[in-house]
Amino acid sequence: MKFSEKLKMLRKENNLTQEELAKKLYVSRTAISKWETDMGYPSLETLKQIAEMFNTSIDSLLTNQDMQNKKMLEKKQALKYYWFAFAFYLVALIIVLISLWFKTKYLFVPILICVVPYIIFALIFKLSNAYEKHTKIFICVRFLFIAILIAVASVVTIINL
Repeated sequence: MKFSEKLKMLRKENNLTQEELAKKLYVSRTAISKWETDMGYPSLETLKQIAEMFNTSIDSLLTNQDMQNKKMLEKKQALKYYWFAFAFYLVALIIVLISLWFKTKYLFVPILICVVPYIIFALIFKLSNAYEKHTKIFICVRFLFIAILIAVASVVTIINL
C-alpha cells in the first residue's frame, strides 16, 4: 500500500477531515490533499509527526516506491529553479546582444536586474538537495557565467562609447 493510501486510511480511521489533520500538523489542507493523491510528500519532520500521531513508524508509512517518487518529485521541482535561472541568464545575454546591435549604453542596470534572480534561482536549485554532487564546480561555473556576461557587457559598453 502506498503512502497516500495509508495516510488517507489512517486519517479516516481516526475520524479526521483533511482540514483537521492539516491543523494538527501545521500544514495546509492542500498539502494533505496532495499527499493523499500522490502529488507530493511531507517533509521528514512532518512524517515524524504523522507517525507519532497515528502510533506507527515512518518505515510502515513509506514504501521503497514512495521514496523513489519523493526523490523524483524533488528533482522535478529543482529543475524548475534551474530553468528559471537559465531563463534569466538568457535574457541578460539577449540584452547584451541587443545593446551591441543597437549600440546603446548603460546596460549594467538591466543586466543586474537579470543576474540577481539568476543567482537566486541557481542557489535555490543547488540547495534543493536533489542534486548534491559537485558543489564547488557548480558555484565556479555560475561565477564564470556571470563573469563572461559582465565582460561582454563591458566590451559592448566600451564599443558603444
